[in-house]
Amino acid sequence: ALNLNSNNASTYLRIGNVYKIKKDAAKSSEAYQKAIKLSPQYADAWFNLGLVYGTKNDYKNCKDCFNKVISLSPDYAYAYYALALAYEKEGSVDNAILNYEKYCSLEKDDLTVNAVKNKINDLKVQNTSK
Repeated sequence: ALNLNSNNASTYLRIGNVYKIKKDAAKSSEAYQKAIKLSPQYADAWFNLGLVYGTKNDYKNCKDCFNKVISLSPDYAYAYYALALAYEKEGSVDNAILNYEKYCSLEKDDLTVNAVKNKINDLKVQNTSK
């Protein structure tokens, strides 16, 4: 695909996805960054790059990517969920709860929303017991 069109951000996204499946964070990150360079407004590339940072416990860059997704596409529900996870892993429970709640306001699947609301309640209980 790159031989036919080496300036296609979508192709780089797919290449990044293949490397992500193969658990090659360096190559997937490189591919997502190429997609972003070609198309800076490409929310999916930013999102997937954030996921790669998350697997490396690089929560600063992870959060930066998910916030970029949200700035590009405020209704990108999974960006709020992923951002909440990053905050939760950092121990920033209040920020995690805020982003989980935003996710719930955007997600349409009731079963998923209920599961996340249970998670929010658990976090609130843990937060008050500290």
